Amino acid sequence: MRFRQGLSPAELAKVKYRMPGYPYANWACLAFLAFVVIVMFFNDDTRVALYVAPFWFGLLIACYYAFNLHKKDDKL
Repeated sequence: MRFRQGLSPAELAKVKYRMPGYPYANWACLAFLAFVVIVMFFNDDTRVALYVAPFWFGLLIACYYAFNLHKKDDKL
């Protein structure tokens, strides 16, 4: 949602594909994801994923910075 707000009017005019239903579709997607997390909490089989996810994302973020992947490479 912040990507589109950060664009200048000239950059926004160059966007080839505009998201249908903006900004309401963004909020609908976020609400759906929150609903999925709530449903996962009430199901015994999927609740473990909610406990493991913060550690997994923390590990991914740590590796992202440890291997210097956060630095921009202008060679591409």
